[in-house]
Amino acid sequence: TLVYESFAHLGKDLRGQSGPSFVIVADDIVPWQQVRLMLQAGQNNYAPEAYLGVARKEEPDILRVLPLRQCDRSDASLPDGPLFKILIESKSGPPVLSIDGKKLVQFPAALALEWNEWKKAHPELVDTTVPEKTRVVVEAPKSASVGHVAQVIDVLRGMGVVTERLTGNLPMRTMK
Repeated sequence: TLVYESFAHLGKDLRGQSGPSFVIVADDIVPWQQVRLMLQAGQNNYAPEAYLGVARKEEPDILRVLPLRQCDRSDASLPDGPLFKILIESKSGPPVLSIDGKKLVQFPAALALEWNEWKKAHPELVDTTVPEKTRVVVEAPKSASVGHVAQVIDVLRGMGVVTERLTGNLPMRTMK
């Protein structure tokens, strides 16, 4: 475990590694922005492969890792055409999601149903193995909790989604 004073320090360490990847472990109430900035530091320093370390409330001593393979650069544009865009709208309580403006009533079952419908409508676009080409987009506001984003990504992995693009507003300037 390493403690970093800044995102630049993390980036410098990643640049010095061969084929680096890293695990981010954060309390579930930490604002998502902090994790996104760490992922961005990894992407922009030749470490697009990261993992989010999570524990279930009923098993707090068991750390699971969710793979977060991202594009090589954080400024890579989204693919043109249809996207399966999941918006996380809640900051506390259970995750509240919407897909293309349609609020999901029951998470996670409604997310699985929407994904199945999207796959039927776009069978040629369902490959999620290449980060630059995936059509699955998770947008979380910077104040969303890491716990909510982890829950959504965990459900996506269970549905067979290998990668997703992470979007949402971040500050223009990151920590030194």
